[in-house]
Amino acid sequence: MSITVDIDNGGTFTDGYIARGDDIRAVKVDTTPHDLTVCFMNCLEEGAKQFGYESVRDLLRETEVIRFSTTAGTNAIIQRRGPRLGLIVSSGHEDDLYNGGKETVRGDLVPAEMVLGLEEGAPEDTVRSTVRRLLNGGARVIVISLKNSFTDASEERRMKRLVQQDYPKQYLGAVPLLLASEVTARPGADLRTNAAVINAFLHKEMVKTLYKADEDLRAAGYARPLLIAHVNGGAARVAKTKAIDTYNSGPVAGLMGTAYMARQYGLSNVVSIDIGGTSTDVGVIVDGQYTYDPRPSVGGLPVNLPFIDVPSVGGGGGSIARVGPVTKELTVGPDSAGAVPGPACYDLGGMEPTATDADVVLGYIDPNYFLGGRRRLNRDKAVAAIGEQVGEQLGIGVEEAAQRVRERIVKIGADAVRDVLAAKDQRPGQFVLFAFGGAGGSYCGEIGAQLGVKQVYTFAHSAVFSAMGLSTADVVHSYEQAVRRPLSQAAEPVNTALSGFQKAALRDMRGEGFAADDVSLSVELEVSDRTTTRVVSLSDAGIQDAAAVAQAFGGAAGELQVEIVRLKAIGRVPHQAPVAHSAAGEDPSAARKGSRAIYRDGRWQETAIFERSLLQSGNVVVGPAVVEAVDSTYVVPSGFTFTVDQYLNGIITANA
Repeated sequence: MSITVDIDNGGTFTDGYIARGDDIRAVKVDTTPHDLTVCFMNCLEEGAKQFGYESVRDLLRETEVIRFSTTAGTNAIIQRRGPRLGLIVSSGHEDDLYNGGKETVRGDLVPAEMVLGLEEGAPEDTVRSTVRRLLNGGARVIVISLKNSFTDASEERRMKRLVQQDYPKQYLGAVPLLLASEVTARPGADLRTNAAVINAFLHKEMVKTLYKADEDLRAAGYARPLLIAHVNGGAARVAKTKAIDTYNSGPVAGLMGTAYMARQYGLSNVVSIDIGGTSTDVGVIVDGQYTYDPRPSVGGLPVNLPFIDVPSVGGGGGSIARVGPVTKELTVGPDSAGAVPGPACYDLGGMEPTATDADVVLGYIDPNYFLGGRRRLNRDKAVAAIGEQVGEQLGIGVEEAAQRVRERIVKIGADAVRDVLAAKDQRPGQFVLFAFGGAGGSYCGEIGAQLGVKQVYTFAHSAVFSAMGLSTADVVHSYEQAVRRPLSQAAEPVNTALSGFQKAALRDMRGEGFAADDVSLSVELEVSDRTTTRVVSLSDAGIQDAAAVAQAFGGAAGELQVEIVRLKAIGRVPHQAPVAHSAAGEDPSAARKGSRAIYRDGRWQETAIFERSLLQSGNVVVGPAVVEAVDSTYVVPSGFTFTVDQYLNGIITANA
């Protein structure tokens, strides 16, 4: 029986969702920020152990597909940790980078002295000397972004060919030369330059991580290509992955899982909240569809690459709690203790109090059952950190201090959901809440209560939900070109572009291992009436009837302009469907582990504790209660119930 492996690399933990038929194992290991391929392989080793294989090689021998999402790019851009870049732009734009004096990547990701200008059509000797200046200045990656390359990339390509001729690979060594036209074909020279520079800034780290992971798999006997998660909701092999494609791919995988489970439940409007160790990510499904951000920001810099919209805020289990020395205001996050040294209770040298420490102090987390007992937590360290750095600063006891930290995390989550929905003209009452991530179960009941949502869904694999969502990804290649023609004149350029796209798509998908008959193609136009831009779907034959396109848009053919044509090629790969279970009755007593004192409502109270893995379909846990799993904790507030459904997911609902 073949195995599918999906690994999501987060800031604190690296999660695995490994399926062999209906047998699914959730894996959670510490992220190793010094080398992300270490935690990648550790995840496989832990999975092999859980399935009873003697080695990773034995596991890989039966594995059909491995998909991987990584935070390498996200972390690099947040920390501004990247190579020294050189940037060539059109002459006259060395200072403003086509942005009219507004904030740019100049002086941020690219040192000001490493931005040089060239005239289009510049003599070969001038191109050579410009590149030589950048190399002598220490450039480890060079970017060329000319003003009009979105309409004609031939000049960028000419410069690249010249450099490659004069500086053979063995001389240029590990100094890649990247083109803006290879990153995006969209108009807007300033945003295109941002995207190209960000891609270059992430390039070295991604190459190091992804190619090494691929090589490690081959050394362990895995012959198929490693598939890398992309922010467009698909995946592709390493050689077809641009660094910027991977940015925020883990949170996007969580939203993919949300969309998949929403379809299983027949839900049209879902808001998701993913609370991990480092951050809280919010996603929205409206009328069964993802929402896209056409001009997202990457590390605070706007780009013109549409991303699936999953905004992130600081606030996770590892988020550090601090009290302002003057204001005496309590803040939690955005900085995190990470996996190393981690929260104070990890007893690995971390001294600062975190949200996890607060839950240990309050009794929500059993120090002897963290990660199913694989890691023992030090409650005394948590009490000392919360008491000294929060309680004493606020003049309150340690339990009340821990409760305030917890309340702050709940408020961060609830405010984030409200803000994201408000930006889309939506209200929480129209949605159900999906909660996941390692810390999602602890806070989601209270977050849902603050939002006024009717139901909060938690999942049997909540702690590795993004890895589960990644398991729904197919291989996707996307091709697009700027058109910028009136609809009445767009048929020829659109259809010509599609002809080239189809040839490239079938060639690229052949490299992924798909025959032409196994590839499905979809075509979209971005059409504008000068005030609104909408996406109109076409057949792969392109524009055959302008009036039909106008009707699909909702305007008259003479008023519309085609901005972008896009083709997506999709190759289906194995997915794991949820398994339905027969109802076993409402009584959860077989899963009850006992009780323990938990601090809530201003006092210590004995609270029922249940083992998540022993709850069966149909069981109903009445709050207040705590449901413990090996990789997460679910808090059922007073006045709520936790009902296990046919997929063994837990639905938290307010009592009638």
